[in-house]
Amino acid sequence: MERAGPRRLRGVQVRVPARVGTLYRTLQRMRVEGLIEEIGVNAVAVAADRRAERRRSYRITPAGRATAREEARRLAAMLASDAAQRLLQRGPRRMAK
Repeated sequence: MERAGPRRLRGVQVRVPARVGTLYRTLQRMRVEGLIEEIGVNAVAVAADRRAERRRSYRITPAGRATAREEARRLAAMLASDAAQRLLQRGPRRMAK
């Protein structure tokens, strides 16, 4: 699935270990690391709206998909740990007055 710009990134979370930056820096870093690749400008969209030529569209690469799977496995293992299970079973704690 191809997505572009912040509006289409709603619902997509990007984990950036120990580095914080803007969305565009994160996209640039992911592109440089080979996790995503920029795809061409849509000529029809540009003809309809000149602002479209500034928009960038990206798609996930095979390396990016492998990295996402690895991260999902890591998170699943973390949630399956005894400590996580105890935390999840406790439920919300009430604040003392």
